[in-house]
Amino acid sequence: MKKIIIALIVLAGVALYSIPNTEPVALFENKKFYLEVAKTPIERQRGLMYRENLCNSCGMLFVFEKEGELGFWMKNTKIPLDIVFIGSDYKIKKIVHAKPCKSETCEIYKGIGKYVLEVNLGEFDEGDIGKTIILKPKYSKV
Repeated sequence: MKKIIIALIVLAGVALYSIPNTEPVALFENKKFYLEVAKTPIERQRGLMYRENLCNSCGMLFVFEKEGELGFWMKNTKIPLDIVFIGSDYKIKKIVHAKPCKSETCEIYKGIGKYVLEVNLGEFDEGDIGKTIILKPKYSKV
């Protein structure tokens, strides 16, 4: 009986971890994104590593204390992503279309920003650079 209860608790934890937020935290033109927010160094380091998939309109918002040069890589990331660097003015500064890295040495994608948005590959294109993205205020502060 104890084993069954423990198994149910573990499964419930996994299910809760995979459920995205129920309100959009990023709005861009006619798109709404439901995001997990990575504010701590440990959350930012793990990011979307080891995920098998990412639901449509879901992603992760990385929030930093101040705008500056940032670097992201795709090591242990199994899904192709758009990496969107966003300034403190909420304007898109750079977009990287990144594929999973299967080697020990992975490219580091650099950009200037206070925020970085990771979503499924193909959600953004170079024509979006300079445009404004709306982040819910309660999610955009460290």
